[in-house]
Amino acid sequence: WRGDPSRPVCDGSVLCIGHLGKWGGGTQLIEAFQRLRRSDKVLWLAGKESRALAQNSGDPSIHGWGLLHQAALDGLAGKAAVFVNAKPLGVLDNSGSFPSKLLYHPSFG
Repeated sequence: WRGDPSRPVCDGSVLCIGHLGKWGGGTQLIEAFQRLRRSDKVLWLAGKESRALAQNSGDPSIHGWGLLHQAALDGLAGKAAVFVNAKPLGVLDNSGSFPSKLLYHPSFG
């Protein structure tokens, strides 16, 4: 278990890890997040193309961390309140994939 009970969770934080390009669902996730219109929520993107997506969104509540080393990723994940997997269902290659993130996310408690 990677969770540290003494580490404060950032309430309202949503974390998406992975390749967020054309088939990764990054654009769709940002559009859905922006529909929430809640100032108390933040979207953290980590992985390929995350910085460009966050910057292009023009939304200060969306942060792109880029590619992170494992220790930095673990630190960020340990503070996240919610994890999401943004892979769109309409992409054929995504229908049969089993993302390893599904095993990583629960390790934080």
